Amino acid sequence: MAIEVAQPVFNAINTATQSQMASMNTVMSVIGIVIGGFWIVYIQMKSLYWYFDGLTVIFKDI
Repeated sequence: MAIEVAQPVFNAINTATQSQMASMNTVMSVIGIVIGGFWIVYIQMKSLYWYFDGLTVIFKDI
């Protein structure tokens, strides 16, 4: 009669961490996409502000 205690425990831990890591990968990817999207929009709005602010300075001088 063989008693295996450690192997089933290790298999359970391995299965749990693999599924958790797959979920964490998805969560981190979504968070990166959302933050990156907001960052791109922020930089674009800032550059448009600088562009139109520069144009209004030219018209104010005239």
